[in-house]
Parts: sequence; structure tokens; C-alpha cells
Amino acid sequence: MRFFLIVTLVLPFAVGGCAKPDPSIGLELLSAKPPTRLRLNEVLEFKPAEGHYFNLKAPQNCAEFDFQTKSPRVLRCQITEPGTHAIALSVCDDKATYCRFAKFPVIADAPKGWKAGKSVRKATHAAPKGVRHPIPGFVDNDPEKALAMAKKDGKLLLIDFYGIWCPPCNMLDEYVYKEKKFQDASSDLVRVALDADAPLSWDWKAKFKVGGYPTVIIADAELNEIGRIVGYRPVGSYLKWMSEQKALRDEPIEKALKAELTLARKRRLGEWRYNRREYTEAIKLLEGVKDKDLLETYWVAKQKKAAKEKEKTAENEALKVLIEKFPDSISYAGRVLSYAEVDKKYASSRFDSVLANLKRWRNSPKLDATGYEEGDLYDLEADIWAERGDEKKKIVAYTKASEYYKTLAAKSSLLVARAANMSRAYFLRVSGDVEGAKKLYEALASAYSNEFTFNYSYASTLRKLKEFDKAYGFIKKAEANAYGDNWLRAIHLKAKIEIALKRPSDAIKTLELGLAEAVIPSNTDVRTYRYVERLRNLLTDLESGKKAA
Repeated sequence: MRFFLIVTLVLPFAVGGCAKPDPSIGLELLSAKPPTRLRLNEVLEFKPAEGHYFNLKAPQNCAEFDFQTKSPRVLRCQITEPGTHAIALSVCDDKATYCRFAKFPVIADAPKGWKAGKSVRKATHAAPKGVRHPIPGFVDNDPEKALAMAKKDGKLLLIDFYGIWCPPCNMLDEYVYKEKKFQDASSDLVRVALDADAPLSWDWKAKFKVGGYPTVIIADAELNEIGRIVGYRPVGSYLKWMSEQKALRDEPIEKALKAELTLARKRRLGEWRYNRREYTEAIKLLEGVKDKDLLETYWVAKQKKAAKEKEKTAENEALKVLIEKFPDSISYAGRVLSYAEVDKKYASSRFDSVLANLKRWRNSPKLDATGYEEGDLYDLEADIWAERGDEKKKIVAYTKASEYYKTLAAKSSLLVARAANMSRAYFLRVSGDVEGAKKLYEALASAYSNEFTFNYSYASTLRKLKEFDKAYGFIKKAEANAYGDNWLRAIHLKAKIEIALKRPSDAIKTLELGLAEAVIPSNTDVRTYRYVERLRNLLTDLESGKKAA
């Protein structure tokens, strides 16, 4: 017995050398194995294994970092310091027979030039290449200059957070900002445009909690927000909103939060909370409201909160309430289509009312204030016909969307319209006119050759058409002209095309490069960490032999 005992103790050293034991335990309690290394400021998302939940009554520890989301079905935390960090999560089975801890270390790697207390603003792919087509009267990508001008002249700021790849952002540039009506009405404001993919916008994006584009904010010279819109508005609707914000210059949001909660303030603050994705605060603010518009915002906030916390039952319940209580809403079609994934029979019973709703909105003068365009409504109609299996009517709806954007493109002051043609090319392809779509994409990629936007879009389309060699040429151009989040998107698509070309080793190198050079802002409301997560997931799939979608 003594002899065998000695052998048992010695064998691990004989076989494994000096390898350290794996400090991780309980990983089977999680739905996926967590990463062992990540980039500084990455957001870690944990989900329990099927049949389990996170026990929120017990300690949940993401080292010394706070959780951004904490629910029984999902935990999210951000690692904001480099080094090795210990994670400990309490997990129970749904049958309540046991609770155990999943414990493991993660290593956070800092980018070059990182120093405690200072944000990293410069990286290999951090600065814009090429100049955005100029917009009269705007300070372009210089927040400090704009702020100094506002303070000097006592003016309000109009801050446009845009993406060069974003169709509604380009719509504002082409169809609102160049209009004389806008130029005259905004001459008493300091107008500044900030590229949402460039690090120079990070501080202001974090301050204002900007997550979608375009987001346009009016603020005073102390950066106290007065109001915002998210998405495109035609010039008439935009100017009406701008006038309303100017009238509120003496009551910025911070002051309104401390004032008596009149119905008008509840509407203003409820929408503001929702657009900042502060769903819990929006729900609390709007609890018990009777006003129909506010009640809709309340239920949308409940749905979004449940979705964020991965509470599928609560999310679907809120979605059904929205469908049944607000059948006249501009969002009715999208909600019914979403519910088709839950209950196809229930959703199908509402398809006729959806088509009637879309027709009413296409002819409504109120459409301009919603953030939707006529082309969006044809797109939703096509989805309804697709659900019904009517291919012919689906193609007709897509063709109408294409024609709408063709008409809009003709109104652009640019030699080759950007915004409308982005959407038109997509609708040409899905309507079956593949050659027309390719011709338009090539014209855009040629007109804006030193830019990420159209090289990326065309590469993505060519990949879907299985023209992988040609797609690879365009994605390399996109990568060469990309920065910030766009560079991460280009890296992801490049790796997928390399996989399609049966070059997995090149794809692995591409993904490793992306993960090594990613610089992530501390603001968890931006999309950067999601793009990094996509790179990591694709690399994991590749290394484990899974087929990449």
C-alpha cells in the first residue's frame, strides 16, 4: 500500500513536468467556457448552463469590478484594470437541489501606451483616414474647439454623433444639413460633428451615453444636455425638434429631473431615459401613467430591460402587451414579426392588420417624426409576405423600396448619392436584381474608394453571393481604410471570407491580430466590446473545429 501511495504522488510530476494545476472549477455550470485572456475594458458576459440560474442572494464576484447587468439569466461586468483577476459566480440548478461556485481567473491585457487613470486614444487603427465630405457650418471632429466656441459666444451646442457607414447619418448630411432652412435656423448654435468610430468622440459618447447613430444632442456650454433625437428626421421635423430644444435652454435635463413631474416633463424625461438605455429608471419614472404615448414607452422599456437581462418570458409578455395595446403604432409591424418567432399562429392572425397599419403610415404626415422612412415600411411589408410564403408580393415590396431610394438618390447634391444608394443597393439585391446591385456597389466603391463604407458593403454582398475571391479584394481595401469599430468589423468579415476560401490558418492570424490590437473604450454603452466578442467567438469556433456561419 505504501509503495502504491508513493507512486500515486510522484506520477503527476513525472508525466506533467512542472505544469501548474488549472485553478478553474465549476465551468460546467456556465453555458460556455469563459475566455482566459481578454482586452482591457472588455465586457464579460456569463450565462448559466441550461437548467441553472445565477443565485443573486449569494455573492457574485467579478474581481473588484461592478456588474453592469445582474439577473438570474445573465451577468455582465467590465474589466477596467490590466492583470489577472479572479471571478467567482454562484450558480444553482432550477430544481433547487444544489448551489455551487464557478471560479476561474481571467487575464486582461492593456494596449500599448496604457497608463492608470488615462484613456488610450491612439492605436494602429484609431484615426480616420480620408476626409468626410464637408458639411457647411459644422466643426468637424474637434470637440474641444466646439466647446470653446460655445463658451466664448454663450451659444448652445448641436452635437451630431455619426458613422460614415450609417445610412441615416448620411441622410442627415445630404438632405438636412445642407439645406438653407437648416443653415439659417441653426446659425445661433455651435454645430459639431463627431465620428462615432474615432477615439476623439469617446469622452463625449460616454458622458451622454450614446449607443445608436445618428444621435443628435443639444447641450449648453457646460455640456448639460437639453434633449436628443436618435435616427433620421426630414428637415421639417428636424427643425421643429430643434426649435423645441432651444425653448428649453433654461431647463436642461439635470434641472428638469429636480422639478415637479408634469406630464410634459414625464414625456421628455421618459424618452431621454429610454434613449440612454436606462430602462430601469424609465420604468420607475413612468409607472402608473395613463397617457397613451408614455404608456407605450413604459412597456417598450420593460421589454428592452427583460431582453437585456435574458428574461425571455418577461420579454415576450411585454411584447404581446405592446402588440395588443398599440396596434396603431409605427412599431406594430416589427413587433408582430418578432412575435412570430414565439407564436407563429398568433402573429399570423394579425398580418392583415399589419398590412393596413403600414399602408396608413406610408400616407401619414406624421411619418416624418417617427424616424422611419417609406422604404423601411416596404421592407417590413416584404417580411410579412415572406412569412406568408408569397414570394411574388415580397419581391414587389422590395422593388418598391428600391424605387423609393432611387427617387431619393436623385435629390442628393452629391455626384454619387451615398445614403439612398446604400439602401437601394441592398433592395436591388433582395428583389432579385443582383447585377443591378453589383453595378451600384461598384459605382459607390469607385466613387469613395479610399473609404471603409462601400468596400465593406460590397465585400459583404459578394460573400453572400459566394464570389469569395472578388469579395476578398474589396474587404482588404475596407480594412486598409478602416479605423475604430469599423476596423474590427472589417477584420471579422475578412476572417469569414478567408474561411470560405478554405484558408483557416489565415483566418486565425487575422482574428488574433484584431484581438491583439483592439482598443476598447471604458463606456459599456458603445458597440466596441460586442465587435471584440464576435472576433473572440469566431476564433473559438475555428480553433474548436466548428463551422463558421
